[in-house]
Amino acid sequence: RFHMPSAVLYTELLKLCVCIVVLAVQKLRPSDRSASDIGYLSQLSWSSWTYAVPAAMFVAQNNLVFLAMARLDPPTFQLWACFKLIPAGIFARLLLGQRRTKVQWWALVLLVLGM
Repeated sequence: RFHMPSAVLYTELLKLCVCIVVLAVQKLRPSDRSASDIGYLSQLSWSSWTYAVPAAMFVAQNNLVFLAMARLDPPTFQLWACFKLIPAGIFARLLLGQRRTKVQWWALVLLVLGM
């Protein structure tokens, strides 16, 4: 048995650590940027706010995933986990304007049906 909020917290902290390491590696790599470090960090900080809403949604989704794992049997959980591919494809089309070919739509359907 696991403590659901702790599992989500540790997952998010691990993702934060990975992001910090990636940022540090990118910052150490020589680049063509002529901006100062402070200007770059303030720009990075401002652009990070645009990711706050999706990040909060992912935290909520992770909470729901752990809740579902605790309440559903494994086959049912896996079916629902694969089903979320279809709404993701539909939202990518409606909200982001991404086009999918018929082959890609059929691939999504087969992925869902295959699980």
